[in-house]
Amino acid sequence: MAPRKYKMKARANAVADTRRRIAEATLELHAEQGVAATSWEQIAQRAGVGVGTVYRHFRDLDELLPACGELTFEKLALPGPETFDGARDRAERLARLTEALFALYARGAAELRNIREESELHPVLRQARTDVDRAILALVKAAVPDVPESVPLVRALTDLGTWQSLQRSGVSDPAGRIAGTLERAVADLAGRSEN
Repeated sequence: MAPRKYKMKARANAVADTRRRIAEATLELHAEQGVAATSWEQIAQRAGVGVGTVYRHFRDLDELLPACGELTFEKLALPGPETFDGARDRAERLARLTEALFALYARGAAELRNIREESELHPVLRQARTDVDRAILALVKAAVPDVPESVPLVRALTDLGTWQSLQRSGVSDPAGRIAGTLERAVADLAGRSEN
């Protein structure tokens, strides 16, 4: 009886490995060329399987994109409120916010770009965009709870597009520079609201 259980477990592991390999290949292609431009043939070739195997594991995007989403969110590891544990003041919260978001962008810029730019292609992408946007906005709000009117400014200056622009421009210590800029801007807004 034991050999049959072993074979069933080995088969289940092989199926899981193949599914993961297909999802990983899909994510690589999405990062390189986008979701809409990726074909099932390209996925099969990248995963080292036949197109039929891809279809056997994932009949359509409704099955494939959620599997890709799981891997994407593993990779992104969205920062949460623990980012600010032990922070002494607003300046430290803004520094931690900027570091956490810029590290997120460094890990997953391509995936985040696809989630944003192709969110209307599929409900899974639309939901992923909503989830990412909510998580980032909650983090921004937690960084400046004493100056809520600064949230749009802080959100804009810690955005993926800002990070990409800083990377292209070769700015050294972009997180530190943005954190310093944010601290001055938020302090200015706080001072104005007190008057």
